[in-house]
Amino acid sequence: MDIISREEMEEVDVFGIGEPNTEYSQYLVGNSYLKTLSNSEEAGVKVRNVTFEPGCRNYWHIHHAKSGGGQVLICTAGEGWYQEMGKQPVSLTKGSVITVPANVKNWHGAKKDTWFSHIAVELPGEETSTEWLQKVNDAWYNRLGKEGEFMGKVKIFIAQPMRHKSDEEIIEERVEITNKLKNELFAGEDVEILNSYMEDFTASHLKNKSLNYLGKSIQLLSEADYVFFAKGWKEARGCHIEHECAERYGINIIED
Repeated sequence: MDIISREEMEEVDVFGIGEPNTEYSQYLVGNSYLKTLSNSEEAGVKVRNVTFEPGCRNYWHIHHAKSGGGQVLICTAGEGWYQEMGKQPVSLTKGSVITVPANVKNWHGAKKDTWFSHIAVELPGEETSTEWLQKVNDAWYNRLGKEGEFMGKVKIFIAQPMRHKSDEEIIEERVEITNKLKNELFAGEDVEILNSYMEDFTASHLKNKSLNYLGKSIQLLSEADYVFFAKGWKEARGCHIEHECAERYGINIIED
């Protein structure tokens, strides 16, 4: 159920909206509110009611733990999203329960047209910490439909190591990657591959060179919803540049 005003939210949020979430405001798009229900000193576990205004969501982050750890989200009002890196976003409504594994990159927050509230339970563990990463890409978030479908094409940039391979090997690998994206990871979606590899890379003046260093590559990267890093990118210097740019633009990263 869409909740479009704070007054409506205060009527249905049984735990109360609480105070502005200034503690984590630097890791949020928009405004959220916190109300502590139980703290770790008293009960051994921290439990908070977190309320998001429409369009508010936290940055990509990881709940690190040597053992144990992670988080449980119990949704109490409105509608929101939860997503783990490399997976499709999950639509959340009142009664949804999400277990966030330790050491998994994720984000969560409200849908763009409604308030959202969940109870966040910080699970105890050994050597726990939270690492905050890049923000969720604005253009990608704004194209999400009510159930997680995209309103328009899913735009994907492929970072594919190309050095020390023949043209035939590179083309074969690109076909495999494209099929995986369209038929497995984003099956049923309208997928657009942004980088014009087939036309540009096989041209004679670019043979055995990397598109990673070309301005056109970075320009197209900035328009992407996702960047798919193919196997071996960690050994290819140019792909490190693309990884840094993806984080700067808040683009969703998938590592093969």
